[in-house]
Amino acid sequence: MINKDSFFIFYILEDLTKSDLDEFSRSFNNAVMKGEKNFILDIRKCTNLQPIHFNDINIIANRAKKNLANFAILGKEHNHIDDLIKENKFNSNIPYFYSFDEIIESFSLIKKNGLKYFTMEMAFSGEMDNLPRIREFIWSVLHNLPLSEDESNLVVLSIDEAVANIMKYAYRGNGEKHLVIQAQYKSPDLRFLIIDNGEEFDPTDKEAEELNVNKYITEGHHGGLGIFIIEQVMDRFNHFYVPGMGNRLILEKKVGKSENSSS
Repeated sequence: MINKDSFFIFYILEDLTKSDLDEFSRSFNNAVMKGEKNFILDIRKCTNLQPIHFNDINIIANRAKKNLANFAILGKEHNHIDDLIKENKFNSNIPYFYSFDEIIESFSLIKKNGLKYFTMEMAFSGEMDNLPRIREFIWSVLHNLPLSEDESNLVVLSIDEAVANIMKYAYRGNGEKHLVIQAQYKSPDLRFLIIDNGEEFDPTDKEAEELNVNKYITEGHHGGLGIFIIEQVMDRFNHFYVPGMGNRLILEKKVGKSENSSS
C-alpha cells in the first residue's frame, strides 16, 4: 500500500510561475534518478494558473511516464483554476484529483497490477566518470522489476563491466564518443541493448576469471570480472559490429514468470 510518505510533493502556494516549473523540473530530475516513483503537483493553494503552463507540466508528466513513475495533480474543487483545467481538458492528459486518498488509491492500484512492459533509454558520453550515472540509470530500471537486491546488484555489476570495457577498449579514452543504453521489459524478459560508436570490440570475448563473485561485490570492487560476471548473471548475450557505426551488445535475462506459466 502506498502512503503519504511515499510521495514527492511540489507545493504551489501562490501564482505558478516559470521559475516554479523550472525548480520543479530540476527537483523532479534529481528525485527520479534516485528512484522516487510517486509525484504530486499540489495546486490547491495556487492563486493563478495560465494555460501556457500546461505544456511545461505535460513535459514533466511525460518524463515521469518514461521513467515509470506516477504523476498527478492535486487540486481544489469549484474554484477558477479547477474551471480552467476542465475548460482546457487538461485533466484528460494528467491524472487530476481533489484528495490524497484518491491519489493513494489510484497509485496503489497501478502498483498492485504490476508492470507488464516498458522501454527506457538514456545516452551518455564515453568518459569513465559517467559510470556512476550509468549505474543509477540501471538501478532506476531494476527498481520496477521483481528482483531481489542481490539479483539487482549483479545485473548492475554486469552492465557496469560491459560499459567499462567498451570505454576502455572501444573508445580508448576518446571523450567525444558516446553510448546509448536501452532497457526493454516484456514480462518476464528483460533486455539491455548497449550501442556505442567506438572501434570494433566484443566485451564478451575475454577469458573468464574464476573468483568468488559475492566476496568481490561485498568488498566493493569494480572492474576485472568481464565475461565471467556476464555469463553468471545473464541468460543470453550477443555482440555484433556495424561497420562505420559501432558495436551493439545485447544482454537478456528472465526476471519473472510469464502470465501463461502454471507454476
